[in-house]
Amino acid sequence: VRVHGVLVSRGSQMNPCEAMSNYEDLRMQLNQALADPAVEHIVLDIDSPGGSTSGAFELADDIFAARAIKPITAIVNFSAYSAGYLLAAAATDVIVSKTSGVGSIGVIAKHMDVSKRNEQQGVKVTTVFAGAHKNDLTPHEPISDQSMQFLQTLVQGYYEQFVNAIAQYRGVTADAVRATEAGVYSGVEGVNLGLADSVETPQAAVNRIASQVQANRAARTPRPNKISARASAMAMQTTL
Repeated sequence: VRVHGVLVSRGSQMNPCEAMSNYEDLRMQLNQALADPAVEHIVLDIDSPGGSTSGAFELADDIFAARAIKPITAIVNFSAYSAGYLLAAAATDVIVSKTSGVGSIGVIAKHMDVSKRNEQQGVKVTTVFAGAHKNDLTPHEPISDQSMQFLQTLVQGYYEQFVNAIAQYRGVTADAVRATEAGVYSGVEGVNLGLADSVETPQAAVNRIASQVQANRAARTPRPNKISARASAMAMQTTL
């Protein structure tokens, strides 16, 4: 399952000129792999800088639940940051290469104030609204104290969800996750911090998983019984 580019909640939000993945399609691919009896091991091929919070936690929880059905390996090829790392951490195990990066466990939101630009262009925006928060974060005015408080509360709420999710998925403490301070870590450093499980090139990881699946299948395939095979041959001769 390819988790590439910026992550968005729906396919309709994707930009054809930019590498993107959407949570709906990823969930569909995950469910197809879970339902397919020919699929024994699911691999998430992740190369993402992160993306939208909307839908990210729901998909990550689905991945976390799915690993109880089939093993899921997240191969960081070559970045799993922010929401990209959230999805990776939910897998059974996380593999990084020497130069692959994980982390950026943080949340960011921005407000753009274009009121000065509007003024310079001779544009005046008049807003009529009902409900005290309906005009929060409007770009046509400097951010108000109320809007700033709302934005800070929103970011902090998502951050706590992010921290707690990583702590649950990776089996580490929430304090250890917070201590990363949204930093990014490569290779062995990511493993040492508990953000990944091992260092391996993406191709070597795929080859190893494929070999393990082959070995498991071979072990389950019953070997022909020599006595019954001889008896069958004699029966054929008698019939002839």
